Amino acid sequence: MWSRLRCMHLSGVPEWMRNARIYRSSAGDGFFIIRCALSADMQLRIARAALCEWSEPPNTSNLELQHGRCERLWQRHLDSPDDSLLPRLSWVTLGYQYQWTSRTYDHSKVAEFPPWLAEISSQLAAACGYKLHAEAAIINYYHSHSTMGGHLDDAEACQDVPIVSISLGLPAVYLLGGETKATEPVPILLRTGDVVVQGGVSRRFYHGVPRVIALPEVDMLSAFGSMRPETAAFAKWLASHRINVNVRQVFGRTQEGQKDSTAKRARATSVFATCPEGLASEDVCKQPEHRDCHCASHSRDLNAKKPRSFQ
Repeated sequence: MWSRLRCMHLSGVPEWMRNARIYRSSAGDGFFIIRCALSADMQLRIARAALCEWSEPPNTSNLELQHGRCERLWQRHLDSPDDSLLPRLSWVTLGYQYQWTSRTYDHSKVAEFPPWLAEISSQLAAACGYKLHAEAAIINYYHSHSTMGGHLDDAEACQDVPIVSISLGLPAVYLLGGETKATEPVPILLRTGDVVVQGGVSRRFYHGVPRVIALPEVDMLSAFGSMRPETAAFAKWLASHRINVNVRQVFGRTQEGQKDSTAKRARATSVFATCPEGLASEDVCKQPEHRDCHCASHSRDLNAKKPRSFQ
């Protein structure tokens, strides 16, 4: 069954996280979901940066191979949507620039990491009992038909520090597997403003995104409430897309604070439970104790057969 832990029960949690809810998974030690972690304003701030600032050089993107340095992507998209390269944008790297072919980080290829994103990420990790020194991030840009296969984030030399993964926009099914692809993955529904903190043993687990769920635009826009004119365009983008910000520490540092993380994580004692049978046709689970359940089979859109492995 699911239980809920409010951040106000943890020491040192910033005021902006007081209404968030933390869930811990028995499927993998050290795996957490923070529900409702980010306010609508914070989500739109991150979306604006991802679309307007972080997509710009010197950060590397998937577009460079065919199109060279791409500047002013967002503004050009607004000026001429039919000729825009923005819909082709799949990923951008921040901080230490990840080398996709060699699957390594190069000390000589590093851009400034946004200080405010580093602070937010560190606070999210701290809420789950971890210390994180943010050095790099991969921003993934999804359409409603996008997927991401099962993979490991094992290129970082520092594997003892969690990845903090921020979800914005359309909901998606997240699969958490195990240390091999043979492990049957657990499906989790991630919504806008949710955050995954993948540390401990689960830091070395396979994971992927087999499905992004398209929703009516009006439903998505309502999630952001009343918007200022300067943020309306970003909310509209999120209503038909998903942005995922994966923050990680690349190189090892002193691991002070990691030893006491176990005691803090013990306070978050909820588990991923198997959903009750017969609920696959329900849009939302009607049982009060499951009203915040993330299990994918609780959605009308997700009643396909559960995947048994990443193979």
